[in-house]
Amino acid sequence: MTSDQFANLTTAQINSLTSTQIAKIATEVVSVLNSDQVAALSTINVKGLTTLQLRQLTSDQLGNLETADVVQLSSAQLRTLTSDQISALTLDAVKVLSTAQLKGLTSSQINKLTSDQIGSLTSTQIMSFDRAQIGFLKTDQISVLSSSAISKLSNTQIGFLTSSQIRSLTSYQLGSLISSQVASLKNFQILALSTDQIASLSSSTIRSLTGAQIKILNSAQLRSITPEIVSGISTSQLINLSASSIGSLTADQLVALGTSGAARLSASQVKMLTRSQADAFSTDQINAMATAVKAFVNKLKA
Repeated sequence: MTSDQFANLTTAQINSLTSTQIAKIATEVVSVLNSDQVAALSTINVKGLTTLQLRQLTSDQLGNLETADVVQLSSAQLRTLTSDQISALTLDAVKVLSTAQLKGLTSSQINKLTSDQIGSLTSTQIMSFDRAQIGFLKTDQISVLSSSAISKLSNTQIGFLTSSQIRSLTSYQLGSLISSQVASLKNFQILALSTDQIASLSSSTIRSLTGAQIKILNSAQLRSITPEIVSGISTSQLINLSASSIGSLTADQLVALGTSGAARLSASQVKMLTRSQADAFSTDQINAMATAVKAFVNKLKA
């Protein structure tokens, strides 16, 4: 059957074709199917398309595949689609992709998913990506993931986010991280957080940081934590701050430590405080300090 003859088939005739007949259609003929003919393909027809035939479908033709047909594509069939074909899938089609289908996507296919397509994925679908696939997501794709999807990422998936991906997370996405996810962040990821991102973190998120994670925050990151949040840091977090870390805190942050925080400071931690920082402590804070710490602070104030 020539391309012209095939193009003249009615939708009913198209729908009646068997898988065997579909598989025998020349690849150059597949590209002449109009939108109505593509929509008329039965699920069995679509499942019968060979990889070569699938690659001949235009973006417009793929956009006319019904969701019921898309969900029946095997992982092998889906993986054979070009990057441009993948980006042509409708949002409704993307929403019905199974975890098995998503696991089969290649790095180039994942890269070509549009922001709208990525944003339409459910938490379950995002969870199906393996650690390598998570690493393939571009920063503009990461930034449109729903807060729900972010909160469902496994600690392993979180651990494979690159520095650039971490920096692309919005305040809402960072706020959706649960305690175990925050605690699983690696050193390079913590250091990748911008001061604006740090400043947007909630008290519960900050308190989820381990002592080791708090310890590696640089001076700019520490100063970006609001005084209100500083007042809620735990004992284990405070005692892990180095002398240089304590020395980088602003006057408002030192005041926010309160008497309980001041009482936890050690002599080794306060040795880099300046006169202006010492002056920021209230009388109650100084009185609550350990003897050696109190003596050092009073000496600075003298």
